[in-house]
Amino acid sequence: MTRLRRAGALLLALALALGGAGVARAGDDGWLLGRWELTHDPAGGPKDWLEFGAGGRLTAIAASGHRFGGRYAVTGTEILLD
Repeated sequence: MTRLRRAGALLLALALALGGAGVARAGDDGWLLGRWELTHDPAGGPKDWLEFGAGGRLTAIAASGHRFGGRYAVTGTEILLD
Protein backbone atom coordinates (compact mmCIF):
# COMPACT_ATOMS: atom_id res chain seq x y z
CA MET A 1 0.00 0.00 0.00
CA THR A 2 2.88 2.40 0.73
CA ARG A 3 4.19 1.92 -2.78
CA LEU A 4 0.77 2.78 -4.23
CA ARG A 5 0.56 5.95 -2.11
CA ARG A 6 4.05 6.98 -3.19
CA ALA A 7 3.14 6.47 -6.85
CA GLY A 8 -0.08 8.43 -6.37
CA ALA A 9 1.81 11.29 -4.70
CA LEU A 10 4.36 11.31 -7.53
CA LEU A 11 1.62 11.42 -10.18
CA LEU A 12 -0.15 14.22 -8.30
CA ALA A 13 3.08 16.23 -8.02
CA LEU A 14 3.78 15.72 -11.74
CA ALA A 15 0.24 16.77 -12.70
CA LEU A 16 0.51 19.92 -10.56
CA ALA A 17 3.90 20.78 -12.03
CA LEU A 18 2.71 20.35 -15.62
CA GLY A 19 -0.55 22.17 -14.92
CA GLY A 20 1.36 25.09 -13.41
CA ALA A 21 3.59 25.31 -16.49
CA GLY A 22 0.51 25.54 -18.72
CA VAL A 23 -0.90 28.40 -16.68
CA ALA A 24 2.42 30.25 -16.82
CA ARG A 25 2.45 30.00 -20.62
CA ALA A 26 -1.15 31.17 -20.91
CA GLY A 27 -0.48 34.15 -18.63
CA ASP A 28 2.69 35.21 -20.46
CA ASP A 29 1.53 38.39 -22.20
CA GLY A 30 4.96 39.99 -22.82
CA TRP A 31 4.54 39.60 -26.59
CA LEU A 32 1.24 41.51 -26.43
CA LEU A 33 2.35 44.60 -24.48
CA GLY A 34 2.33 47.86 -26.41
CA ARG A 35 0.13 49.67 -28.92
CA TRP A 36 -1.62 47.77 -31.72
CA GLU A 37 -3.24 49.50 -34.69
CA LEU A 38 -6.52 48.30 -36.17
CA THR A 39 -5.66 47.54 -39.79
CA HIS A 40 -9.09 46.50 -41.04
CA ASP A 41 -12.51 47.71 -39.96
CA PRO A 42 -15.39 45.98 -41.79
CA ALA A 43 -17.53 49.08 -41.14
CA GLY A 44 -14.93 51.29 -42.84
CA GLY A 45 -14.33 53.49 -39.77
CA PRO A 46 -11.15 55.42 -39.07
CA LYS A 47 -8.11 53.69 -37.59
CA ASP A 48 -8.24 52.89 -33.88
CA TRP A 49 -5.65 51.47 -31.50
CA LEU A 50 -5.56 49.07 -28.57
CA GLU A 51 -2.85 49.54 -25.99
CA PHE A 52 -2.07 46.52 -23.80
CA GLY A 53 -0.31 47.32 -20.53
CA ALA A 54 1.18 45.29 -17.72
CA GLY A 55 -1.17 43.76 -15.18
CA GLY A 56 -4.03 43.23 -17.64
CA ARG A 57 -4.71 46.92 -18.31
CA LEU A 58 -6.20 47.82 -21.70
CA THR A 59 -6.80 51.20 -23.32
CA ALA A 60 -8.82 51.60 -26.53
CA ILE A 61 -7.87 54.78 -28.39
CA ALA A 62 -10.25 56.19 -31.01
CA ALA A 63 -9.04 58.20 -34.01
CA SER A 64 -10.66 61.25 -32.35
CA GLY A 65 -8.32 60.81 -29.37
CA HIS A 66 -10.95 59.52 -26.95
CA ARG A 67 -9.62 56.85 -24.61
CA PHE A 68 -11.58 54.03 -23.00
CA GLY A 69 -10.13 51.81 -20.26
CA GLY A 70 -10.66 48.13 -19.73
CA ARG A 71 -9.00 44.87 -18.80
CA TYR A 72 -7.67 41.90 -20.75
CA ALA A 73 -6.58 38.33 -20.03
CA VAL A 74 -4.49 35.95 -22.12
CA THR A 75 -5.82 32.38 -21.97
CA GLY A 76 -4.16 29.79 -24.17
CA THR A 77 -4.95 30.89 -27.73
CA GLU A 78 -7.36 33.72 -26.88
CA ILE A 79 -7.23 37.29 -25.64
CA LEU A 80 -10.30 38.11 -23.58
CA LEU A 81 -11.30 41.79 -23.39
CA ASP A 82 -13.45 43.19 -20.62
